[in-house]
Amino acid sequence: MIQLDRQIFYWINFRLTAPWLDRLFIWWTDADHFYPFLIAILLLVLIFGSKKWKASVLFAVIAVVLSDLILYHILKPLLHRHRPFMDMDNVRLLVQAAKNSWSMPSNHAGNTAAAAVILGIRHRKWIVPGIIIAFLSGYSRIYVGVHYPSDVVVGWICGTAVALFVFFAHRYMPQSIIAFWKSIQKKFLQRNKDKKTRSDVS
Repeated sequence: MIQLDRQIFYWINFRLTAPWLDRLFIWWTDADHFYPFLIAILLLVLIFGSKKWKASVLFAVIAVVLSDLILYHILKPLLHRHRPFMDMDNVRLLVQAAKNSWSMPSNHAGNTAAAAVILGIRHRKWIVPGIIIAFLSGYSRIYVGVHYPSDVVVGWICGTAVALFVFFAHRYMPQSIIAFWKSIQKKFLQRNKDKKTRSDVS
């Protein structure tokens, strides 16, 4: 598996290349380019969006934050995998990457997958655009030389899992909590009723 991972990496990073792809993926993989765009979208949704879209953006933000925290602060230190340019020769490193930062999983892949899954579940028209954006984000990290393919795949899986957790927690957990609380109240009332019945009989 490790050898296959490296072969696919070389294939993407070293062979499937072109000057225009270099420029595209260097731009695409830089998150700073997207911050003004994302802030503008958030403001537009908060001002003009429907209640469903406002909720969707909130859930997407929660999923992305959770994904970023889990991947960066838990999984990366736990797996502590070196980046490709640290372990392999002839890597085309097109962007700066800290040597003391771990490679698996890819936060870019995980975060975009988390947002894409939330939006895709709640707005079916966003399934295909979300998949494309998440795929390009992950692919760009391999292309520029900072992640192995398996780093990206694990990032996609983790981001998807976090998004599904956020979605189902919102959808079912409040109902489960309410049902659990009502069952406690019912048992408490029934116990008091039984005590009162016994006292009346005695």
